[in-house]
Amino acid sequence: MNLKRFAVFLICVLAAGCTSINLKTSEDSAPTQNESIQTELIITSIPKPANEETISRNGETTGSAPSIVTLEPQTNGELAIKSTPDSIEPSKTCMLNKWHNVFFGIVGNDEICMNIYQNGNNIIAFCVYKESENELRLIGSLDGLKISLKDDIGNTLLGTLTSPDEIGKLIGKFIKSNGDEMPVSLEMEYACGADLDNFYEIMGSSDQEVEPFLIGLKNAIKSGNKQVFAEQIHYPINVSSNGERNTIYSQQEFIDDYDIIITSGLVDVISDAYTKFLFNNYQGVMFGGNQYNLWIQKVGDGLKIVGINN
Repeated sequence: MNLKRFAVFLICVLAAGCTSINLKTSEDSAPTQNESIQTELIITSIPKPANEETISRNGETTGSAPSIVTLEPQTNGELAIKSTPDSIEPSKTCMLNKWHNVFFGIVGNDEICMNIYQNGNNIIAFCVYKESENELRLIGSLDGLKISLKDDIGNTLLGTLTSPDEIGKLIGKFIKSNGDEMPVSLEMEYACGADLDNFYEIMGSSDQEVEPFLIGLKNAIKSGNKQVFAEQIHYPINVSSNGERNTIYSQQEFIDDYDIIITSGLVDVISDAYTKFLFNNYQGVMFGGNQYNLWIQKVGDGLKIVGINN
């Protein structure tokens, strides 16, 4: 059994009443402050408890959040349990109840990201099309594994979710208000955050702070604006350049080495990445994917890049 499968297995054992969690772990771990990532992700986190009940956007009470479970890498390569859950509400589907369940896939010919928040049999979903990133809201319900969602102009999504012991998928159809139908095929990538109205609560930030920051980074890297990008970094920062690990101490030093640090692979991934509903935990948010990503943390009163995988 490899390390990633063991990590998922151990979480499942810890999560009372939850026989399986089919979350894909990211390929990269969150950095310690000012260190870029070189190791495989073996951290899976469940959001910290909320002190008060959360009121959803449709006015319903969602209840308090579950507590944190983390598996952390040790110097000997083994995993250590940082904390155990007080309670995790099981779900009859592949999703986690009272969490943000993030799916990626297609509706018709369009690539989308869909964030589905389950509260018992009630569902609220937020859909983002890659081409526009305009956020659409749909509200509906669960009936066993069947999901039904509608937006405010009469479009409907009907589909079937997989059970907890299967790879998380949502397969169905999207029916436009004019009757046209399109296939829906989505696969669950991760679940994080327990506050419905604040996806980034666990990292000590907010949607209103994180999303504009990510959009600014995306625009800077697409346009090659070295100055703007360098201003968003928390110094000193360790980076890989020309096959070596180096410490960068200032904005000007980073700008001088920008072209060898910000590789074409990193530019391509960030330029194509969503800026909503990104994987995050108490260590920060990952922007990008696989071996090309930026790790962003709350530093003082703002957000800063603290890790670069290029």
